[in-house]
Amino acid sequence: MENLSPVITGLLGALVSAIITHRLTIWRMKENNKLAMFSEAGKNFRFTVINELTGLYPINQGWYTDNFPRLLESIQAVNTAAAEFRYFVKSQTAFDKAVAEYNEYCRKTTYAEVQAYEMYDKSRKPGDIGPKNRFNNIVNHLLSFADSANR
Repeated sequence: MENLSPVITGLLGALVSAIITHRLTIWRMKENNKLAMFSEAGKNFRFTVINELTGLYPINQGWYTDNFPRLLESIQAVNTAAAEFRYFVKSQTAFDKAVAEYNEYCRKTTYAEVQAYEMYDKSRKPGDIGPKNRFNNIVNHLLSFADSANR
């Protein structure tokens, strides 16, 4: 009987070690799965936003009257993509604010405002970035949530 105690202690130690290893493996698999799901959701979000804004983002050309209404039309698709992606974002409040800023810009900015800024240099104030560059910054900020660093 005296020799049985170290054997039981060894078996219990091995059992506890096996349980801990098993739990850590399951936790690691769940974390890897979350990361994969975040990555896929981020790719889908980024694709939708960039696809909706082809020709408007990134800013590399003029905005024309014909394609300007696409800003307003893009709101629904971007909001749908944002709603699907929101679950994966760590800072949902900041993400919601970025989506709201995008929506407000698309609703309020007019073609005439963009053209006026481009045509009248003297109306610009020091530090003004202009409507097109502001849009670029808003979209960059929105897309930054799809980066794994924000997870």
